[in-house]
Amino acid sequence: STWDIQYSNNAGQSWSNVVANYETIANNRRKYYFSTSKINAPTLLVRVRAQETGLEWSNYTQVSLSLAHRATNHGAHYFVESFNDAAFQGATTRIDWDTVQARIELSDNPPNYHPNGTVQSTNLLAGIGNGNVLSVAFQPVQWPFGKTLEYQVSNNGVDWYGDTSGVPSSNVWFSFPGQIVPDAITVPFNGSVGTGLYFKLHLQTNNTVITPQVFQLRFNWEENSAPQACFTVSPTTSNDPAQVYRYNANCSSDYEDDLTDLDFRWDWENDGVFDTAWETGFAGYIDTHIFNSTSTFVTKVEVRDVDNSVSGFTNSINELGVEGSISGWLWSSNYGWVSLNCDNTYYGNPIKYCPPNYGWQMNADYTMSGWAWDSNLGWLCLGVTCQAYGLTPDGAAAQAVYSRATGQVTGWAKYLSYDQSGWLQLRGNWCDFSPPDDNCVHANLSQRSLKGFGWAGGVEDGSLIGPGWVQFEGSLNVPWLETKYGSIYGRNNVGTPDTATAPEGSYNSSYCILATGNIINLISQDPTCVSSAYRDLGFPNVSQKYKTITGIIDFDRILDGNETVYANTDVDALLPKTLGGEVYYFGGAGLTDFTIDSPMTFFNARNVNSAGAGTVVIDGNLHINSNLFYEGNPVSGQIENLASIAWIVKGDVIIDPSVANLVGTFIVLGQDGLACPIVGCGQFKTGNDSVAPKQLVVNGLVMAKQFSFERFYKASSQSAEKIIYDGRVVVNTPPGLEDLSKGLPIWREAYSTLQID
Repeated sequence: STWDIQYSNNAGQSWSNVVANYETIANNRRKYYFSTSKINAPTLLVRVRAQETGLEWSNYTQVSLSLAHRATNHGAHYFVESFNDAAFQGATTRIDWDTVQARIELSDNPPNYHPNGTVQSTNLLAGIGNGNVLSVAFQPVQWPFGKTLEYQVSNNGVDWYGDTSGVPSSNVWFSFPGQIVPDAITVPFNGSVGTGLYFKLHLQTNNTVITPQVFQLRFNWEENSAPQACFTVSPTTSNDPAQVYRYNANCSSDYEDDLTDLDFRWDWENDGVFDTAWETGFAGYIDTHIFNSTSTFVTKVEVRDVDNSVSGFTNSINELGVEGSISGWLWSSNYGWVSLNCDNTYYGNPIKYCPPNYGWQMNADYTMSGWAWDSNLGWLCLGVTCQAYGLTPDGAAAQAVYSRATGQVTGWAKYLSYDQSGWLQLRGNWCDFSPPDDNCVHANLSQRSLKGFGWAGGVEDGSLIGPGWVQFEGSLNVPWLETKYGSIYGRNNVGTPDTATAPEGSYNSSYCILATGNIINLISQDPTCVSSAYRDLGFPNVSQKYKTITGIIDFDRILDGNETVYANTDVDALLPKTLGGEVYYFGGAGLTDFTIDSPMTFFNARNVNSAGAGTVVIDGNLHINSNLFYEGNPVSGQIENLASIAWIVKGDVIIDPSVANLVGTFIVLGQDGLACPIVGCGQFKTGNDSVAPKQLVVNGLVMAKQFSFERFYKASSQSAEKIIYDGRVVVNTPPGLEDLSKGLPIWREAYSTLQID
């Protein structure tokens, strides 16, 4: 005759009555249903007892329930409407929003319930700055009591959808008769533009005792993301005013739309006036331009998606200092200073003489060439640049060369204002001893300097003429390696005599440089964390089940039979844009070389149950011929949405010199049993860019059996290769790297407060 239901959220220390409606079924049984939205606890104890008429209460029967509470988080694109917040109550008509019991039901009209009522919510996404809402996955938690419960959803409060056809209609409603928690359904808002999320609810009953009830409405929506604009330009620098620059924005991307559906327009001088109209697809993202100048120009591209969201990207050509690998000065006591670069410094202060662009440079073939300027004597050519002005005093074609091993510089330069007496000899009989000292022109890579004395002069009509002795006070801008927020580790030596140290104020490593051999020409920002006698951490291979001191690469989990297998060499054509927490295997009989030929952007996952991490296994050599990117938008919801990719390569990674950006954790294992430098042994090769210098930036980390840093890029003392440890492998670890990631620097989620600028 009487029932008593109670709950405890403090392990039974105290009990509260459950306030719930019920349905009476056969044999005086009752079916209760109530919301836990108001009860916050990891474990909920529920106990029930009954009393027969005129008798004592029975003993309690107790059960334990595990609860999972997910806080309302708009940023995670997921929302649970629990009806316990007045901000979401909206306008009501014969509907009771019970914020105490966290449910919706028909309003009580004593002594009976109203027969029906309809309610429309306010905008659930008000004030969060979202884009156009494209669709919503909708799921009610309800107790119909055999009565009518109907729903509609909208992205603008005007166009209402009651089925999954994508066609709005005010007369069509969703209903889930007899289902307490029906499966979620996805409703596309085709043709409707709106940045909000609304619902309508209709309740109807002829029962004056029991009303239909709704305990939660769950929404998991997709909103339009702005495109990610990007472009490359070739060449990046030229001394020809009529140079045709080729622009390609095919690295732009969008989460919802394909590249061929995006619109593009170009502003060549970035002056705010776009020089091209919006064009779609290939005609929009491929273009050329002639500037009729050798000056520096910044260009902007704007990209527009199908829902008219726009983003922009800028890049430049002819940056000052791109050509000049040598800056600084020559000093002549007879004629004063000679500038070795139009982009120069004087006692630490920048001095810009460009345009015209000029400068001396060290070339990839170990020659030196270019122009310098003397305000008193005019132009001074160097090496092969001087060959148009006759033979040198020793009867040979002009040449200037340097040795990266010893630093010795030999050859000639020439003041054009003089005839034969204008030839400047870089190394003569005053340097006939070894090793060279400061009297001889020499390049010091560890100090990034060009110093010593040269001689230019001759005798005409019995008189000594020419500039005379010239003292070199040059600075070398040479290719160098940089790791940001990470360390460098080598199982043998790290660096060689050919390795250039970082320029003043910069460092090759933010943290440690560790080796079991010598450390040559590399410097750390933390000089206390440099060791040439570090222990051998080992390298993962099949014989040791891919285990090192730092951890295990869990191949049993990576290749457990649930991976997606591609017996195909075209990696970029098959990998999805969102990785979904999956493993992707590329390999098969006869397949040895795999390629990425088109730009790829890996997007953050959307919605609460999505994963942005993934692992790609390449069973052979990986040729990367195009740029790789992560989506630029931050993850404001759960960290599992963050894009994070691991590349496990059982061969070499060979990067094309045109590639400027890579993302991911690269683990280059090589083929089992091969020792480097054999092809396929596990080399990471950055590509020789001497024809068209380009910086390579890797956002992630790299582990390989052997590194070949081959870039010659040296613009404005920027590093040729920059590896930026972004911590993604730790905060959202790809499958199979959980143990290995424990040995890496820890990155934690942080939330800003008013106390933090």
